[in-house]
Amino acid sequence: MTYYLKIFSPTAFLSLFSPATLIAGPQLLVNSISAHGYTHDIRYHYNSIVIVGNFLGVVEAIAWIGRRWLIAKFILPVIVLISSVVSNIYWSPSPLGKSFSSGIWAQPQEKHQAIRTALKLIPADAAVTTNYYIVPHLTHRKLVYEYPNPFRVANWGIADKNGGNTADVDYLVIDTRYTGSDTELYESLVSDAGPFQVIYSVDKIQVARRKQGK
Repeated sequence: MTYYLKIFSPTAFLSLFSPATLIAGPQLLVNSISAHGYTHDIRYHYNSIVIVGNFLGVVEAIAWIGRRWLIAKFILPVIVLISSVVSNIYWSPSPLGKSFSSGIWAQPQEKHQAIRTALKLIPADAAVTTNYYIVPHLTHRKLVYEYPNPFRVANWGIADKNGGNTADVDYLVIDTRYTGSDTELYESLVSDAGPFQVIYSVDKIQVARRKQGK
């Protein structure tokens, strides 16, 4: 019921008075009965078709009601405007919303300068493994892995189960806050007996370079 409330509140439920909203019906049904939680969460793309049907429906509903009661053409858009603003405040990640600073959008952090410095230490042709959120900053190269790949296969394609060649990796760029269950693996890689040596460590951002002959 919370899902339906959040979907139709921005249009003040007026779209339910129009057959045009039926465009959203099949997708709304699939989203509602799915065991995949993201489908009945308004923040995700599974609701794109539902949103289209909802907004087509509210336009048609206001036009239909307005043809019968002229004053409705002026009152109903105001109601939709108010409902949209209130819904925005309570549920959207926009600057107006209560959720704007909840972590949906990345905010400037002290560690960002440490990350920028760390990235400058990585040669353009070096193969790297790094945390998921740093990967986009290192993709302009032939080879980049999302840690813990290739040392432990995770989120890897089903066609190739080996997860890549560990010997190919030249550098590790790791935010040690997010190593999770692979913390022990990382510590073994940068230990005295491990194949990598830490050359930079600031604010839990570490860069490790492969040792000669390892």
